[in-house]
Amino acid sequence: MENKFDAIIIGAGPAGYECALYLGDRGKSVCLVEKSEEKIGGTCLNEGCIPVKSLVESAHLIHRMREYKSIFNIDFSIDYSNAIKLLEDQKYQLRQGVISRLKKSGVKMIFGEGRLAGYDVIRIGNVDYFANNIVLSTGSYPKSLPGLTIDENKIISSSGLLKLGSLPKDFLIVGGGYVGCEFASLLNYFGSNVTIVEFLPKIMGLEDDEVSRTLLREFKKRNISVNTSSEIVNIQNKDEKLLVSFKNRQNNLVKDIFVDVILVSVGRVPNTKYLNLEVINAKTERDFIITEKDFSIDNSSVYAVGDIIKTPMLANVATREGIAVAKKILGETENINYELLPRVVFTDPGVGCIGFTEEDLKSKVIPYKTYKAFFKGNGKALIMGQNSGFFKALTSDEGTIIGAMFIGPMAYELVHIMAVAMKSKVNITELRDIIYGHPTISEIVFSAII
Repeated sequence: MENKFDAIIIGAGPAGYECALYLGDRGKSVCLVEKSEEKIGGTCLNEGCIPVKSLVESAHLIHRMREYKSIFNIDFSIDYSNAIKLLEDQKYQLRQGVISRLKKSGVKMIFGEGRLAGYDVIRIGNVDYFANNIVLSTGSYPKSLPGLTIDENKIISSSGLLKLGSLPKDFLIVGGGYVGCEFASLLNYFGSNVTIVEFLPKIMGLEDDEVSRTLLREFKKRNISVNTSSEIVNIQNKDEKLLVSFKNRQNNLVKDIFVDVILVSVGRVPNTKYLNLEVINAKTERDFIITEKDFSIDNSSVYAVGDIIKTPMLANVATREGIAVAKKILGETENINYELLPRVVFTDPGVGCIGFTEEDLKSKVIPYKTYKAFFKGNGKALIMGQNSGFFKALTSDEGTIIGAMFIGPMAYELVHIMAVAMKSKVNITELRDIIYGHPTISEIVFSAII
């Protein structure tokens, strides 16, 4: 039957296309459904990880050129539209690479909106397609707040930011989590005035207090205004500007500021409402699909992965979940260890953390030891002009690493040293046995444990 496959996957983000590739490379007939060719790669490639990190890279280059202006002895101007053109080219290259791999793997791509019509059938328009297995990986969309609805005009998401022809002068970022801090850092380097309003008592609220305090200190040095324990109470249109009032929840003090644009960064919502989940009696919680440990829905041949289930909403997590389902379909096994998930933030200074924070351990009354070193004593960090921050490792009394955090240059790369160490269950003292290259950023690990 022309419309019958071993697997149909709805959604071509990291979870979906990696699942399709794994199955296709192993001889299975696979159909991958996505709304359009331009959506291949999902939010990560088109609106999230890749384009935002491209802007981060451009922003960091701008900062370095300013720092070394006396060496270059030239003046330069910033054209945000050219940074957008660059990231659009990068997105196209990556998307075409994914499409090429899918074609090579024999994956059939169908463009349209797919929804369930049964346990073994999906419907696209008026056409039914059948499969032994169905994988749902439809991703998520930006979350709005009451009274703060994203219109991609004056109140925007990351998608709206990527569509701006030029950057406004004054930005208000609602949300001081990982993504909000990334945007604050890059927009500041592009020359915009940035204000953060965060509901929680600290920015990057899930991370170690020392990491949060260090990033806050560096943001203040850059004149990024950070307002924690605060919430928006009123927004008014004033000519070309928005007059925003926000209140500190601890002292009830209200501040007013004029901004050009509000960037909302308060999380994402699972994209599940149009999947017709009721046809298979799938259970949901706040639009997240409830699955078994093997990602199946009620032990059926329908699976859900990525942002639509209650696991970390990250592209690297979605990738592993998509491959895990592909392995399940093939009769293989894979266990995902979410505890070894690095948490990386591309601010300046960068952040890379894994495992427990000190606050976690204190709340659980778990005894621990601390190893710590500062980047100000690292030669390579000084040469790079990025010697703010520190490395800290947390261990059991016996020396087993149970948490680690970097804030400083290349922190989002360095954290993987600790991921490997934790996976291998090495004692922290064993990391002394490595002769680290000199001068390198990685010597910070040796400095902490010597």
